[in-house]
Amino acid sequence: MTTNQDPGSAIVANPPAAFPFQRPGQLMLSFFKVGACAYRGPLARLMGAYALLLTTTGRRTGLLRRTALTFQKLDGRYLVLAGMGTRSDWYQNLLAQPRVEVQIGARRFAATAEPVLDSERRRMLAPGIAAQWDRFGPPRSLRWMLRRWLRFDYDAELAYALAHAEDLPMVEIVPSSSPVRATPSW
Repeated sequence: MTTNQDPGSAIVANPPAAFPFQRPGQLMLSFFKVGACAYRGPLARLMGAYALLLTTTGRRTGLLRRTALTFQKLDGRYLVLAGMGTRSDWYQNLLAQPRVEVQIGARRFAATAEPVLDSERRRMLAPGIAAQWDRFGPPRSLRWMLRRWLRFDYDAELAYALAHAEDLPMVEIVPSSSPVRATPSW
């Protein structure tokens, strides 16, 4: 378990490498947001097997922001990897405000997000998360379309994440005993 007094200062002292691929275009970013929009009702129960819905507070706006992320459960905690590196909006938001809300299936709970700063631990834990990405990512039969038409190579990003796991930002989400904040029904 990694406990940090000030996660923001620790990140500056030990910054993960920037993701080498360029940020996806607007169409691809819209594709990523579909998961968060679809995470309700019966679909939430199905998606809860592989994805959690993370609600952060926007670092600039203060508005609630939702992102669906593939996770790995480990000892009552949840691990997520910032596949787009430190530039991911959700990652930047939780660095500014580590108190988050998590939904897995129909279950919602308050939590604290802690960056995993030990690079050796990130390297050790990443294969489990990457296996989830591969298993629950776009169907293999559609990945070639993503590469060709949207210039998004899912398999290359997955291979990069495994090869450089010690450099990519990973977050450990620790459930808290505080109640879930009131959020609008989306």
